[in-house]
This record gives sequence, structure tokens and C-alpha cells, in this order.
Amino acid sequence: AAQPFTPASGRPPHEPTPILPTFPPPRRWRFARCRRSAGFADRRGTCVATARAGWRGLAAGVLEATIFALGAPAAELHAWIGPTISQAAVEGGAEVRAAFAARLPGSDECFAANERGRFQADLYGLARRVLQAAGVFSVHGGGWCTHDDAGRFFSFRRDGVTGRQATLAWLA
Repeated sequence: AAQPFTPASGRPPHEPTPILPTFPPPRRWRFARCRRSAGFADRRGTCVATARAGWRGLAAGVLEATIFALGAPAAELHAWIGPTISQAAVEGGAEVRAAFAARLPGSDECFAANERGRFQADLYGLARRVLQAAGVFSVHGGGWCTHDDAGRFFSFRRDGVTGRQATLAWLA
């Protein structure tokens, strides 16, 4: 299993994270289905980044690695969580719950057991807890379900085919 990223470990996160500090052109990050995107900017407007992570990347420290790479104090950052699949539409096994329980106190509140003995995971709730644990308290976005909102989002789980969404971030 991947170990969580910590600045002291020097280990890269499980999934790649694009770091885009201070470049004027817009930056784009494409994502699919249940993978959420997150955007970051500092309060002074001097840096911006986007990150994408599924549950494995979230558990492995993709968001923390992005925060660290920006070089700005976490308390000075704003974060935005993009569209993802809702808790009602995504389930995982005990290994998903265990990956978060091992590193994120209180994460058990983001899981609900279902009748199949698996867990419905609140990916928005997990991302917010990860960000808060990292010291980012200005967190926005969330609440869109890529599975349930066919008018706005692609979903392989829903349709059996998919397209791609994109997150854009830039300094203005």
C-alpha cells in the first residue's frame, strides 16, 4: 500500500499532481467520473495549482503534496473541490475505509455501511477533512454528483461510456 506523503518523507504522492505556480496562462486538468479535482490559490494571488485524485491518491497524500509544493502557508490558501461522485453513488470495500482510518482521525464518519457489506464513501467529506488536517480552512465547492447530474457531467458508472471534464485555474 502507498504510504501517505509527508514533506519530511520526500516520497511523491501516489498519483501525479501538477503544480502551477505564478504562470499567467490558464492551466487545465482533465478528470473522469469519481475522481475529484481541487484548485488552490493563495490569498495574495501569487500562486495557483490544480490537483486530481481518486480515493487512492487522496489517501496517499496528493492534496498535501500539492499544498507543500506551492510553498505558501496552508492557512493562507483557498481550496476549491470540484465535481465528484456522491456518497450515495459510490461504494468501496473495507480497504478503502481502512486507508483513511489509518491516517485521518474521524474519517469513519465519511463512510456508511450498505446492505452488501461494503461502504458508501463521502469523497467530498474526506477531501474536506484532509484539507483541514493540512491546515487549509478556506474550502469551497463540492455538492455536485457526477453520477446523478447527467445534464452536466459524464459518468461511466451511469452510462457505460464517458468523456472528460476539465478544471481551469489561472491568476487574474
